Amino acid sequence: MKSTSSVPVGTPEGPISGALHSYLIEMAAHMQTLPQESFEVASMALKGALAEVARVEELESKITGDWAYEQQNC
Repeated sequence: MKSTSSVPVGTPEGPISGALHSYLIEMAAHMQTLPQESFEVASMALKGALAEVARVEELESKITGDWAYEQQNC
């Protein structure tokens, strides 16, 4: 079995980041069938995509926090 060991495993809580993360994890499972060279390239792309999911999660958190703050102060 090929390893994606340095892929983060925490699941984001936001609706968009959570859905993206789930999709990428499912894709990682399908990557196991790729030839080694293709797998290595796909693995690098997956790591980059997961880093972007983390950024989306940060934005979701900020938006949610800003919205909650506005609701308290209305």
